[in-house]
Amino acid sequence: MKIKLLPTLLLVLSQTLVYSQTTGDYRSTTSGPWNSVVSWEYYNGTAWVTPLTTSPQGYPGQYAVTAGSVLIQSGHTISVGLTGISTQLLGTITITGTLYFLGDTSGVVSTIKTPLIVVTLGAGLISMVNKVTLYVPIDNSVIETSNAGMNGGNCSNNQTIILGYTTPITIDCSGNLKFAYVEADGGTPNAVPTSNTPVCQGSPINLFGNYAGLGRNNAITYLWTIVDPNNNIVTAGVTARNPIINSPIVGNYKATLKCTSTYSSNSYTNSETINVVVNPTPTVPIIGAIKPIDCNSAGSVVLSGLPSGTWTINPGNITGSGSTGTVTGLMVGNSYSFSVTNQFGCVSPATTGSIVITDKSSSTWTGSWSNGIPDITTNVIIAADYDTNLLPNITACSLTVNSGKVLTISDQKFVTIQNNLVVNGTLNIANQGSLVMISDSGTVINNGTMRVNKTTTPFEKSDYTYWSSPITSTPISYTAGTTFANWRTDHAYYFNPANFLDSDDDGFDDNHDDWVRASNMDVPGKGYIIMGPTWLTSYPAVESVVFNASSTVNKVNTGSINVPIQLTPGTIADDDWNLVGNPYPCAIDANKFINANSANIDGTLYFWTHKANLGGGANLGPDAYNYSQSDYAIYNLTGGTATVSTMAAKTISTTGSSDSSVNSVPLGYIASCQGFFVEAKNGNVNLLFNNDMRVGSTTPTSNTQFFRTMPVKEITEVKDRIWLNLENKDGMFSQQLVGYFKNATNDFDNGYDGMLNDGGNYVNFYSLIGDSAYKIQGREAYKSSDEVRLGYSSAVDGIFNINIDSKEGVFSSINNAVLLEDKLTGVIHNLKESPYSFTTKSGTYDDRFVLRYTDKTLETKSFKKLENTVLVYNTNKEITINSPNEMIYKIQVYDLFGRVLFQKTNVNNNDFIVQNLGLTHQVLLIKILLHDGQIVANKIVY
Repeated sequence: MKIKLLPTLLLVLSQTLVYSQTTGDYRSTTSGPWNSVVSWEYYNGTAWVTPLTTSPQGYPGQYAVTAGSVLIQSGHTISVGLTGISTQLLGTITITGTLYFLGDTSGVVSTIKTPLIVVTLGAGLISMVNKVTLYVPIDNSVIETSNAGMNGGNCSNNQTIILGYTTPITIDCSGNLKFAYVEADGGTPNAVPTSNTPVCQGSPINLFGNYAGLGRNNAITYLWTIVDPNNNIVTAGVTARNPIINSPIVGNYKATLKCTSTYSSNSYTNSETINVVVNPTPTVPIIGAIKPIDCNSAGSVVLSGLPSGTWTINPGNITGSGSTGTVTGLMVGNSYSFSVTNQFGCVSPATTGSIVITDKSSSTWTGSWSNGIPDITTNVIIAADYDTNLLPNITACSLTVNSGKVLTISDQKFVTIQNNLVVNGTLNIANQGSLVMISDSGTVINNGTMRVNKTTTPFEKSDYTYWSSPITSTPISYTAGTTFANWRTDHAYYFNPANFLDSDDDGFDDNHDDWVRASNMDVPGKGYIIMGPTWLTSYPAVESVVFNASSTVNKVNTGSINVPIQLTPGTIADDDWNLVGNPYPCAIDANKFINANSANIDGTLYFWTHKANLGGGANLGPDAYNYSQSDYAIYNLTGGTATVSTMAAKTISTTGSSDSSVNSVPLGYIASCQGFFVEAKNGNVNLLFNNDMRVGSTTPTSNTQFFRTMPVKEITEVKDRIWLNLENKDGMFSQQLVGYFKNATNDFDNGYDGMLNDGGNYVNFYSLIGDSAYKIQGREAYKSSDEVRLGYSSAVDGIFNINIDSKEGVFSSINNAVLLEDKLTGVIHNLKESPYSFTTKSGTYDDRFVLRYTDKTLETKSFKKLENTVLVYNTNKEITINSPNEMIYKIQVYDLFGRVLFQKTNVNNNDFIVQNLGLTHQVLLIKILLHDGQIVANKIVY
C-alpha cells in the first residue's frame, strides 16, 4: 500500500500542475452559452470569481488582454449559438466536457484564437450540429483529440474545423482530413523542436526533432530549415530527425522543424521555430605579474585579456568583471594553470607556461641578502652588522636585529618599516639618521640596546636647547654616562601652561613660575629645555648627546601619541602656550602635524633659535630680556620666518656649526628630538602625533634642521611667497613672510596666519590684519593690485633697512615689482632694486609702510623704466636732474632721517640743478614729481 501511495500522490500533483491557474484563466461553472459570464469563473490572481462584464474580464476572449487558458469542465456543455463567436487571443482550450456549436442551413462561422485545443481522452467532446465552421486562425495551431472526441453525432461535410493562417488545414467530414482521421490519429501534429541551446563557440549545435498530439500508428517525417546569425540559410531540407551543426558562429540561429503526418493517404503538417544561442568562448587568459609570497600575503598572479561582463576564474572560483583579475592565495612550489568562464558559462582554454610562486617573505643580511634586496613586503633579519653609511637604505615589512649585531642608520639615511621592529642586538641612529615606521599599529620590542644620537646647533654660554625625547623615558641627570651628563641639568625645565599668567601682557609670566624643574623626559611628545654646558673654553659651542634605551620597558617611540595641552589662565586670547616636541627618531612633516591638530591649535609653530647676544652680555635665564620672542623662528602652512637674514647667514650647516650666524628659516620638517611651542585653542584636549607624519626617504634632508641649521632644500612646490627683513647695523633683526594661496583669504585663516608675539623684543616687523599684527600672513591668490599694511616697533632710535630676504613664485619674475610705500616721506621704492633705508624714533608704527606691487601714479607704466629715464647725479656738490621725456613739476631732497633739505615747486622744465646745500658727506634721497603725475625716487651720495 505504501508503495502504491507514492505514484498516486505524484498523479494528484501532476493534475494540480496541469490545471494550476494564473491570472486571466477561465473555467466553466455550469452549462450555458460561451458569451455569458454566468457560464464562467475568472481567476483574478487570488481567487476564482464570477467575471465582471467589463475589461479585462467578460467572457473568455471578449477583451484584448493577456491570453488566459480556458477549461470546460466535465459534465458542462458550453454552447455557441447561431450568432457564432469571435474571440481575442486565448491560451490553451482544454475540453473535458462538451464544446457545442449550433449551425443552420446558411452556415455559422465561429473564430476562436488559440494555439492548442485539447479534447480530453474519454470525456471531452466537440459537437457540431447543422452547417458549422470553427476557424482557429493561429499559425501552427494544433488540436489534440482521440476516438469520438471530435463529434458525438453524425458527421457531414457541413461541419468543418480550419486550423492555421498561412497553410490552413481543413478538417471536415468529406475532405482529405476527415474528423475520423484526426480522431483516429489523436489530433493534428504538433512539432516540438528542441536543442542544446545555449552552446559555446567551438561546440556543435545538437537539434532534436519531436512531436506531440498524434497517435502511435501514424507515419511522421521531419524537415529542418536552419538560418545562421547573418540570416544565411545554413542548410535547407534536412530530413534527419536530430541533425548536428558543427563549428557554429557566435549569435542566434533560427531552426524550424516541420512535422508531416500521413494517414490513409492523407497528410497534414505543423511547424515550429526555435532560437539557438551560440555564445562566445573566451580566449586563454594572459599571464601578467606574478607576485611571490611576502610578509603580508600569499602569492598571486594577474590575469588579463578576460572577457567582458562577469567572469569566473578557476581553480579558485574567483568572480569579477573587467579585463584583468588577480588570483590570490597561491602557495609556494605549485605550478598553476587557470581558465576563465564568461557570463554565458563558456570556458576558455587553460593558460600554458609555468606560474610558479616563490617565497619572498623574508630576507636575511649576512653580508649579503639571502633572498634578494628587501622591500616594504619583506621581513628583514639583520644577522650581521649593517651600516647605511656604506650600504643602501633599508625598507622592510618588519625588521629584527639579531643578538650581538649592530644596525647603524647614518646621517641622512633611512630605515623604513611598515609594521614591527624587534631589537635583540643594537640599533644605532646617527644625528641625522631616520627610523621611519609607517603603521600606527606596528610594535617595537627592545631586548637589546637602542641609541638615538643628536648634535645641537651652536649655542651661547647659558643658552638653552629645546628637546623632546625620541625614546620612552630619558633621565635628565648630571651623572656620567647619562644623556645630559655635561649639561646644566640644574637648569632643566618643562613649561606648565596652568602657571602662565601674563596680566600686563608683556610676554612674561607675572610670578615666574611657568617654567618648572624637570628631572626626567618621561612623556613622549612633551617638550623640555635644558641649559648647555657653561664651562667650555669657547662659545658658540656644539654638543652631542645620546638617548639610550637598554631595557624592555624603554624603547624608541612609535604609533599614535596623544599629548595633553591646555589653555593658560587669564583673559588674554593669544598666550595659551604649550611646549611639545617630536617624539620620533626621525623628522615629521610640519604641515601634516598642523592639519591633524588644526581644531585644537592655532596652526603656527615656534622654534627656539637663540642668536648671539646683543651687545655681548651674558644670558641670564629663560625669562631674561636676552631671551625674547625675536629668538623664535616660526612656521605655518604659509611658510616660515627666520631670526637672522640670508645675507647674514654666510655658513650653511647640516650637522651643527661653530658659526652662530646660520640661516634658520623652518623648512616644513620638525627634526627628531626637537621641542617647539604651539598655542592651544581649546583646553583639556590632546595634541596628536602619528606615524603618518613621519618623513620617509623621499626627503633625505628632512631630519637635518635641528635649530639652528639650514640644509639645502629640495623645492617640490612653487609658492607665491616673499620674505622681508627689518634690520640695522647692530644686528637687530626681524623677519616677516607674506604668501598667496588659493585656499587662504585676506582675513585670519588658521594654519596660514601666524601672530606676532612680543616678549620684550628690541625690534618687531609684521603685517596687519585689522588691528592684529602677524609675523606670517597668508592671503588669497596673488593679484598685482593687492596692498598689505606693514608695521614695525623699535626699542631704539636709528637707521634701519627693509629688504627682500627671499622670494618665490610670481615674485621671482623680473616683470613683477615689489614696492614699498613710505607714507611718511611719500616715497615708493622698488625693493627689487635695493634695500630701503629710513630713520626712525623708538616706538610702534602701524601706518607708515605699505607693501604693494603697482604704483597707482604710474598706472601701467614700468617703474623700472621710469627710474632709468630720469637721471640724477652729483658733480662738485651740484645735483643735476634730467628728465628728457616728461617735464619736472616738483623736486624734494631728504636726508635719511626724513627731514626736507630742499624743495622746489613749478620747475616746469626738463632739467634742474640743486646747488649750495652746504652739507657734509651723507646719503640723500631725491624725490621727483613729473607733470604727468609720476613720482621717481633716487638716492645719491652727496
